[in-house]
Amino acid sequence: MAKILLVDDDELLRSLLKDVLEEMGHRCSGAGNVFQAREILAKERFDIVLSDFNMPGETGLDLLIHVKKSYPHTAFIMMTASALPHMQKKALDMGADGYLNKPFPMKLLQGIIERALKKKRTRSRRVCFRKVPETLNFLHHSFQFHLAGERIKTA
Repeated sequence: MAKILLVDDDELLRSLLKDVLEEMGHRCSGAGNVFQAREILAKERFDIVLSDFNMPGETGLDLLIHVKKSYPHTAFIMMTASALPHMQKKALDMGADGYLNKPFPMKLLQGIIERALKKKRTRSRRVCFRKVPETLNFLHHSFQFHLAGERIKTA
């Protein structure tokens, strides 16, 4: 399934989410704050970052900005116990692929993860299809160069 980085300063919640997500078939790592998350992201690739909004020091929004800039193919899901509509809007406007208000049912989490993965695959396909013309153009010019070289040798 997916490789997920869980970022939350609540160690008990992080452990519970890890157990539930691993039962769903995902592989999970955890970080207690944004600093730890950045260190882990620099060493490993993840399909999804599932992050709390409010944490000591940097917030989930700081991590969202970092992930979208440095790892654009990584999906990002924000979660929070502060169910303020403007926070949800801000996170989604900044590129979050999903938003959860704590506490949330695990079925909802599963659905948001599935949608985030589907969106991630669609983005990856678009990037691949955009690169096809560039690759074909490169191959065309390489072949032309090869033919020109053959003509010089036989002349």
